[in-house]
Amino acid sequence: MQLSSKKYFAEGDIKSVNLFMFFLLIFHCFFLSALSDNVLTIYSRVSFNLIIITSFFSVEKEFRGISGPAIAIAFITYWLAYFFDKDFIVVISSVLLAIVFIITVFNLLRQVASKKTVSADTLIQAISGYLLIGIVFSLLFTLIIRVNPESVNFAMNKGDGNNVVILDTLYFTFISLATVGYGDFLPVSPFARSMSAFMGITGQIYIATVIALLIGKFSSSKT
Repeated sequence: MQLSSKKYFAEGDIKSVNLFMFFLLIFHCFFLSALSDNVLTIYSRVSFNLIIITSFFSVEKEFRGISGPAIAIAFITYWLAYFFDKDFIVVISSVLLAIVFIITVFNLLRQVASKKTVSADTLIQAISGYLLIGIVFSLLFTLIIRVNPESVNFAMNKGDGNNVVILDTLYFTFISLATVGYGDFLPVSPFARSMSAFMGITGQIYIATVIALLIGKFSSSKT
């Protein structure tokens, strides 16, 4: 009885964390652009840091020993990149954050696959994984633009400052993942083009995988 109660509360904690992370991701991906420039940096940093922290708590306790050190190092390098703004620190920070979020995506998919039935929590986990994929590619494209500003052609002037670039890459990644594409953000360099193609394929594979998992669970619950 004691073990089952501990398991129940552990699952409840993870559900709460997943729900909190879901709303954080919705805010970060879709509502940051509505903020004025003077508060954009603050809210962007706060929401991004909270996403990093919730990535740790969204993982089951038995796997936190693996993900914890990676998240801690990514968190530290993220702030080092903010204060020192050196290219090599930014590269390390972006790559580590991408790895952390990829681990989180796989963990969310594993949680979806382990569920016996389709619930609201299952859908939240699946959507959160998709949004995290968008953030991963946004990080990578922001890094690509930093290393080579000519690797991407903006149809509109991207302006000054990192905030605009981050918002542009967030927009571009989700438009590409959805395979819409309006032509206002064009990858020019070979690496940027390859990354764009990989991003589009990744989005389709993720959707196909999640749909297959959800349909399988829905069908099994009916039999």
